[in-house]
Amino acid sequence: VVVTGIAAIIIIESVWQGATASIVNQVKSFGPAMIDIAPGHLPTSPSAITGIFSDSLKNSDLAAIEDKNNVPDLKIATPIVLVPGNVSYQSTIKSDAVIMGSSSGLQDIFQIYPISGRSITQDDINSRASVAVIGSRVASQLFGLSDPVGQTIKIRNKNFRVVGVFPPKGMV
Repeated sequence: VVVTGIAAIIIIESVWQGATASIVNQVKSFGPAMIDIAPGHLPTSPSAITGIFSDSLKNSDLAAIEDKNNVPDLKIATPIVLVPGNVSYQSTIKSDAVIMGSSSGLQDIFQIYPISGRSITQDDINSRASVAVIGSRVASQLFGLSDPVGQTIKIRNKNFRVVGVFPPKGMV
């Protein structure tokens, strides 16, 4: 059992390190002045490994990070949630999509703005509007040469109106 536990940790750690390296390379394409803060802690035993996947940052954590007394040189902070899922338009499905939820500050952090349509606004967020800005790759895969702005897509089986399309950049 100990060997299995250690092997599981090594496998998870190497998968995590590989995923982290991939994410770091993608983040580097957006610029040098970015720091990612993730929840969690290093496990102290094999049974504590699940804690890595169950932790999350809270609004109070974001408020503490945004407090100029704590981080005086901070320009922008935004929460980001990444989840895998299907995105579809009519009968076309993109099954390997990564869906990102964030605040309106995301585009300023990544310096990426829609090439058509508009960004998600703070009003959209406050009203919990079912709107999406999609990447150019997703737009091409789902819509071909047609304009996706104004169309309704399904993200994880929920309808969203496309309000904008990001230009090609990194994995977008």
